[in-house]
Amino acid sequence: MIGELKGMPPYKGDSTLRDAAVRSFTFYKRVFEEDYLDILNIRRKGADNFTDEDVAEANRIVEKISKEEEGFDAEFHKAQADYAKKH
Repeated sequence: MIGELKGMPPYKGDSTLRDAAVRSFTFYKRVFEEDYLDILNIRRKGADNFTDEDVAEANRIVEKISKEEEGFDAEFHKAQADYAKKH
């Protein structure tokens, strides 16, 4: 999907919405390929084998994802609203 979005031409010279979508999808791709994998590896240890450090690390990853996601969501929603007003 990211490749398809990148290949789309700007609409009337405006690529803001497309670029925000690319950044959002790139973020989610990274989350699924890296961050969720890290959480799954912690969970695979089993609840009886979690250490306090494991729990702290999983929580840190979730907090990082949530914080980053807020920024990407805000950027994308602003781009959508601006695009709708402009076009």
